[in-house]
Amino acid sequence: MDVSWAHDIVIVGGGVGGATLAYELGSLGVDVCLLERCKLPRYKPCGGGLTPRAIKELPVDIREVVEVECHEASMEFRTRVICKKESSSPIVSMVMRDRLDHYLVQRAKELGITLREETRFLDVRGTWGDFRVITDKGGIKACVVVGADGALSKVTRKVALQNASPWMWALEAELEPQNPKELKRIGSAARFEFGFEASGYSWAFPKAGHLSVGTGTLSKRCLNLEQNLSSYIQALGFSNWTVKRKALHPIPFRFTPFPKRPPPKAILIGDAAGITDPITGEGMYYAIRSAKIFRTIFQEFGNDLETMHSMYYQRLESQLFQELWYAHKIAYGFYSRPRLYHSVILLFGRSLLERYYNIILGEKNYRNLLNVFVVNLILKGAQANEKRRRKN
Repeated sequence: MDVSWAHDIVIVGGGVGGATLAYELGSLGVDVCLLERCKLPRYKPCGGGLTPRAIKELPVDIREVVEVECHEASMEFRTRVICKKESSSPIVSMVMRDRLDHYLVQRAKELGITLREETRFLDVRGTWGDFRVITDKGGIKACVVVGADGALSKVTRKVALQNASPWMWALEAELEPQNPKELKRIGSAARFEFGFEASGYSWAFPKAGHLSVGTGTLSKRCLNLEQNLSSYIQALGFSNWTVKRKALHPIPFRFTPFPKRPPPKAILIGDAAGITDPITGEGMYYAIRSAKIFRTIFQEFGNDLETMHSMYYQRLESQLFQELWYAHKIAYGFYSRPRLYHSVILLFGRSLLERYYNIILGEKNYRNLLNVFVVNLILKGAQANEKRRRKN
């Protein structure tokens, strides 16, 4: 295919990760082309909860697109509150992805990056420093190709890698009241529900003028998502609200490391790399964080493209994947054993919520949480044994 354009770096996907990376590289004066298959802004299924550590990583102030700041979060079982967490600063900031992604892309455009909307990525050919990106609008010559095109990344497949496995599936609905006065019932708390999905959890997130409600479960057990979401909506008392949108989407997790020699020929970030939280399904923080990691690597090794690719994946593993390995152990222990999972939530809910809050602040990590979880189980087991011994 003839080359229609030439850029230093082509980023495929205008989501939060791709837009963040476009901004970061644009601020360095790099000639960046951002490909987006849709016309922005466009709807994207996502809970839309930005954690404090994610907001800290963002390169721009996004208060303009934050719809609700939740200073309260609750863990619930069958809509009965197990525990609450309140904070003077936002525990989670609610956004709609169409507005957030569009806002970040516009800030990147102000730095001089090229946006090509309604352009579909088809293939990539060549090697480091001499790629041909093939789209439905023409060919693009590039030195580096970045895949930021989500869980079902086409870039990942085209560079001969297997997509990350769907670890969970999530079904989300946007609910609007028929009477605007009913909006008061939403409140401003982020609600996490553990009684309607045996191998996952549900959520209710307040937005401006509507409520985002969803449920997620292990990928092998997703047959009842529709029924479980309907049961949750009914239990919340919102069954008479209008469902404006409903969408099913995968939450990926990469179980196998990337090859080291030679490294993948494309830079993969966020969901395209299979970097998501296997406990909560959060992906925005990891998309932003992986974009920031590549920016640093590009500054250090931009003149040696093969080394740059190799170092990026090494740093991705040391800074993100090793931490997520502990999260996966917790998630698998929880979600594959529903009875144990529900017992732990009821017994240690307050402690888990407090410690998870420290994680999303960036003060603790999942290794700490796993250690505390194991110690608590041992102590509870010892207490139970002592009670049985005294009875005997």
